[in-house]
Amino acid sequence: MPKKRVVEALHTPKPFERAVFVKDNQILSQIDGNQHHVHFDMKNIRGQKDVTIVHGHPIGTPLSNQDYNCLMTSPEFKSVIAYNKHGEYSKMTKKSPHINLCLFPVKDYEAAIIGMDNLLKRAIKLKKNCKGMTNAEILATEDGQKLTKFARKVLTRTNNLWANNEKAFGIKYNCNYSKLV
Repeated sequence: MPKKRVVEALHTPKPFERAVFVKDNQILSQIDGNQHHVHFDMKNIRGQKDVTIVHGHPIGTPLSNQDYNCLMTSPEFKSVIAYNKHGEYSKMTKKSPHINLCLFPVKDYEAAIIGMDNLLKRAIKLKKNCKGMTNAEILATEDGQKLTKFARKVLTRTNNLWANNEKAFGIKYNCNYSKLV
Protein backbone atom coordinates (compact mmCIF):
# COMPACT_ATOMS: atom_id res chain seq x y z
CA MET A 1 0.00 0.00 0.00
CA PRO A 2 2.79 2.56 0.65
CA LYS A 3 4.27 1.74 -2.78
CA LYS A 4 0.93 2.48 -4.42
CA ARG A 5 0.63 5.81 -2.60
CA VAL A 6 4.07 7.05 -3.63
CA VAL A 7 3.84 5.82 -7.23
CA GLU A 8 0.40 7.48 -7.61
CA ALA A 9 2.02 10.83 -6.70
CA LEU A 10 4.50 10.29 -9.55
CA HIS A 11 1.64 9.93 -12.06
CA THR A 12 -0.12 13.22 -11.33
CA PRO A 13 -0.05 16.07 -13.87
CA LYS A 14 2.69 17.68 -11.73
CA PRO A 15 4.57 14.70 -10.24
CA PHE A 16 5.83 15.18 -6.69
CA GLU A 17 7.65 13.31 -3.95
CA ARG A 18 5.47 11.68 -1.34
CA ALA A 19 6.94 9.99 1.74
CA VAL A 20 5.12 7.31 3.69
CA PHE A 21 6.53 6.13 7.03
CA VAL A 22 5.82 2.46 7.76
CA LYS A 23 6.38 0.16 10.72
CA ASP A 24 5.21 -3.46 10.94
CA ASN A 25 3.10 -2.97 7.77
CA GLN A 26 1.24 -0.07 9.41
CA ILE A 27 1.37 3.45 7.98
CA LEU A 28 2.46 5.90 10.67
CA SER A 29 2.51 9.09 8.62
CA GLN A 30 2.42 10.50 5.10
CA ILE A 31 3.97 13.74 3.85
CA ASP A 32 3.75 15.35 0.41
CA GLY A 33 6.66 17.39 -0.94
CA ASN A 34 7.33 19.00 -4.30
CA GLN A 35 8.79 17.66 -7.54
CA HIS A 36 12.35 17.69 -6.19
CA HIS A 37 12.17 17.06 -2.45
CA VAL A 38 10.10 15.94 0.49
CA HIS A 39 11.03 16.98 4.04
CA PHE A 40 10.96 13.99 6.38
CA ASP A 41 8.99 15.46 9.29
CA MET A 42 9.81 13.44 12.37
CA LYS A 43 7.03 14.59 14.70
CA ASN A 44 4.77 11.55 14.13
CA ILE A 45 7.55 8.99 14.38
CA ARG A 46 9.85 10.35 17.08
CA GLY A 47 10.80 7.58 19.51
CA GLN A 48 9.74 4.79 17.13
CA LYS A 49 12.21 2.12 16.01
CA ASP A 50 12.51 0.12 12.79
CA VAL A 51 10.60 2.62 10.64
CA THR A 52 10.89 2.37 6.85
CA ILE A 53 10.68 5.50 4.70
CA VAL A 54 8.93 4.77 1.41
CA HIS A 55 9.02 7.65 -1.06
CA GLY A 56 8.99 8.47 -4.75
CA HIS A 57 11.63 10.02 -6.96
CA PRO A 58 9.84 11.84 -9.81
CA ILE A 59 12.82 11.77 -12.18
CA GLY A 60 13.62 8.18 -11.27
CA THR A 61 16.96 8.54 -9.50
CA PRO A 62 18.34 5.88 -7.17
CA LEU A 63 18.64 6.78 -3.51
CA SER A 64 20.48 10.03 -2.92
CA ASN A 65 23.12 11.21 -0.49
CA GLN A 66 20.32 13.00 1.41
CA ASP A 67 18.42 9.70 1.70
CA TYR A 68 21.55 7.99 3.05
CA ASN A 69 22.25 10.80 5.54
CA CYS A 70 18.67 10.72 6.83
CA LEU A 71 18.74 6.93 7.22
CA MET A 72 22.04 6.86 9.05
CA THR A 73 21.54 9.84 11.37
CA SER A 74 18.01 8.96 12.52
CA PRO A 75 17.74 6.12 15.03
CA GLU A 76 14.06 5.74 14.13
CA PHE A 77 14.82 4.48 10.62
CA LYS A 78 15.90 1.00 9.56
CA SER A 79 15.51 1.41 5.79
CA VAL A 80 14.64 3.81 3.02
CA ILE A 81 13.06 2.95 -0.34
CA ALA A 82 12.68 5.20 -3.38
CA TYR A 83 10.31 4.20 -6.19
CA ASN A 84 10.34 5.54 -9.73
CA LYS A 85 7.19 6.04 -11.81
CA HIS A 86 7.42 2.42 -13.08
CA GLY A 87 7.24 1.03 -9.54
CA GLU A 88 10.90 0.00 -9.62
CA TYR A 89 12.82 0.53 -6.39
CA SER A 90 16.14 1.52 -4.90
CA LYS A 91 16.41 0.32 -1.28
CA MET A 92 18.95 0.84 1.48
CA THR A 93 18.84 -0.89 4.89
CA LYS A 94 21.07 -0.25 7.91
CA LYS A 95 23.14 -3.29 8.74
CA SER A 96 23.06 -2.34 12.42
CA PRO A 97 21.17 0.35 14.36
CA HIS A 98 24.50 1.32 15.93
CA ILE A 99 26.32 2.14 12.68
CA ASN A 100 26.99 5.83 12.18
CA LEU A 101 27.17 7.86 9.03
CA CYS A 102 30.19 7.12 6.82
CA LEU A 103 32.20 10.34 6.91
CA PHE A 104 35.32 9.22 5.05
CA PRO A 105 35.67 9.45 1.27
CA VAL A 106 34.73 6.35 -0.70
CA LYS A 107 35.92 5.88 -4.27
CA ASP A 108 33.59 7.71 -6.70
CA TYR A 109 31.50 9.23 -3.88
CA GLU A 110 32.15 12.85 -4.79
CA ALA A 111 31.64 12.24 -8.52
CA ALA A 112 28.32 10.49 -7.91
CA ILE A 113 26.98 13.21 -5.60
CA ILE A 114 28.14 16.08 -7.83
CA GLY A 115 26.73 14.26 -10.85
CA MET A 116 23.33 13.93 -9.17
CA ASP A 117 23.29 17.63 -8.27
CA ASN A 118 24.25 18.57 -11.85
CA LEU A 119 21.57 16.29 -13.27
CA LEU A 120 18.86 17.95 -11.16
CA LYS A 121 20.06 21.45 -12.11
CA ARG A 122 20.15 20.57 -15.81
CA ALA A 123 16.68 18.99 -15.67
CA ILE A 124 15.18 22.05 -13.94
CA LYS A 125 16.82 24.42 -16.45
CA LEU A 126 15.61 22.37 -19.43
CA LYS A 127 12.06 22.28 -18.04
CA LYS A 128 12.06 26.09 -17.61
CA ASN A 129 13.40 26.58 -21.14
CA CYS A 130 10.68 24.36 -22.60
CA LYS A 131 7.57 25.85 -20.99
CA GLY A 132 4.35 24.56 -22.45
CA MET A 133 5.93 21.33 -23.70
CA THR A 134 5.12 17.89 -22.33
CA ASN A 135 7.91 15.81 -20.82
CA ALA A 136 7.89 13.57 -23.91
CA GLU A 137 8.30 16.61 -26.18
CA ILE A 138 11.13 17.96 -24.02
CA LEU A 139 12.98 14.65 -24.08
CA ALA A 140 12.61 14.48 -27.87
CA THR A 141 14.59 17.73 -28.28
CA GLU A 142 18.35 17.66 -28.84
CA ASP A 143 18.92 19.01 -25.32
CA GLY A 144 16.50 16.42 -23.96
CA GLN A 145 18.44 13.62 -25.64
CA LYS A 146 21.72 14.95 -24.21
CA LEU A 147 20.14 15.12 -20.74
CA THR A 148 18.85 11.54 -21.06
CA LYS A 149 22.33 10.28 -21.98
CA PHE A 150 23.89 12.22 -19.08
CA ALA A 151 21.16 10.97 -16.71
CA ARG A 152 21.87 7.32 -17.50
CA LYS A 153 25.56 7.81 -16.66
CA VAL A 154 24.74 9.61 -13.40
CA LEU A 155 22.12 7.04 -12.36
CA THR A 156 24.50 4.18 -13.05
CA ARG A 157 27.34 5.89 -11.17
CA THR A 158 25.10 6.56 -8.15
CA ASN A 159 23.70 3.04 -8.15
CA ASN A 160 27.21 1.58 -8.36
CA LEU A 161 28.39 3.83 -5.53
CA TRP A 162 25.90 2.27 -3.12
CA ALA A 163 26.16 -1.29 -4.49
CA ASN A 164 29.97 -1.41 -4.51
CA ASN A 165 30.50 0.17 -1.08
CA GLU A 166 27.89 -1.43 1.16
CA LYS A 167 30.39 -2.38 3.85
CA ALA A 168 31.96 1.09 3.98
CA PHE A 169 28.54 2.75 4.21
CA GLY A 170 27.14 0.21 6.72
CA ILE A 171 24.19 -0.68 4.51
CA LYS A 172 22.58 -3.40 2.42
CA TYR A 173 21.60 -2.00 -0.99
CA ASN A 174 19.19 -3.34 -3.62
CA CYS A 175 17.92 -1.77 -6.83
CA ASN A 176 15.80 -3.15 -9.65
CA TYR A 177 15.71 -0.05 -11.90
CA SER A 178 15.66 -1.27 -15.50
CA LYS A 179 17.05 1.96 -17.02
CA LEU A 180 20.52 1.71 -15.49
CA VAL A 181 23.15 1.10 -18.15
